[in-house]
Amino acid sequence: MTQFIVHVGPHKTGSTYLQECFAHLRPQLAERGIHFPTAWGHAAHHALTDGLRTIPNPRLEAEFAALHAGRHATVLISVEGLTGLPDASVAYFQSLIGAGHSLRCIFYARAWGDILPSHWKESVKGGDSMTLPEYLFRRLHNPVVSFFVNFGVGLRIWAKYFGAEAISIVAYNQVVALKLDLFAHFAERFLGWRDPPKLELAASNVSPGTTDIEAIRAVAALERLRSGRVLPHAYAGALATQFMRRKAELVTPPVAAALAQHTTRLFINEGMPALTALHKDLMAEFGKGLVPPRLPNYFFRPRRAEIPYVHSDWLLEAGVLDAVRAIQQTLRGEVEADGRRADGP
Repeated sequence: MTQFIVHVGPHKTGSTYLQECFAHLRPQLAERGIHFPTAWGHAAHHALTDGLRTIPNPRLEAEFAALHAGRHATVLISVEGLTGLPDASVAYFQSLIGAGHSLRCIFYARAWGDILPSHWKESVKGGDSMTLPEYLFRRLHNPVVSFFVNFGVGLRIWAKYFGAEAISIVAYNQVVALKLDLFAHFAERFLGWRDPPKLELAASNVSPGTTDIEAIRAVAALERLRSGRVLPHAYAGALATQFMRRKAELVTPPVAAALAQHTTRLFINEGMPALTALHKDLMAEFGKGLVPPRLPNYFFRPRRAEIPYVHSDWLLEAGVLDAVRAIQQTLRGEVEADGRRADGP
């Protein structure tokens, strides 16, 4: 029998760091009987998520047949987004796992006041031009039906096919508050590895700062107006990456001053009645799956989180919009030139 350990994220809970650790230590994991596949990616298994959206999928079935033929004691899978799969995809995944094998689903619960602004930044890097207040209103005006807030929406599907007892939840904020290494905690708690080597990895997938993300959002909004369509994710990401590389040259003193002048704060009250009720319901349904370190009655302690952001009025300052258009044009030209070089002659 093979034990499948499936780390499902979500985004912005240290997933990239964990995946890089898994990839760096693949030989050492193998020595311990833990197979970290490469069929769906060197680190994050994004191709698995993509493959599960096509049913049936002969290629995926062949990959799982090869996986089973290896007779591994443990198979470790890691990719954000698996909890966003529809019912039919999770049912298909269960059929690929097959009878006689066990599965443990690992989910990281992070405080809403932290994860929602981080998700907003990721969406902006992907081409979304919503302001932070607009984004939060969409997520919080009815939190029970919001996948990003009510993580039970996705976990219930996994519980349906693998059982509620298969779901383990890590209190991300508690691990961070105690200054525990995310990988060392994962290795001890889920892999039975109490003394993994410490890796010196460069920070990855770091969110841009408050003024940087607002400048990226403005460029994305102008690009969307120019093209008249939603920006392709890869193209928007390339614009954001190029901006972060070139910002010291591109952001003029008037633009920097306008961004700073219009930086303000908003608040997410995790103790508001709708979120309190949701938190209570989630604890009743999934609280038994919480692993140490944990709080007795919460996934995270509710607080009034203060979130910095730049009010969009900064674009009304004299000359700023024209300066941002110039940044947009420069970035577009550089990204398009990089694309042509990548395509070759």
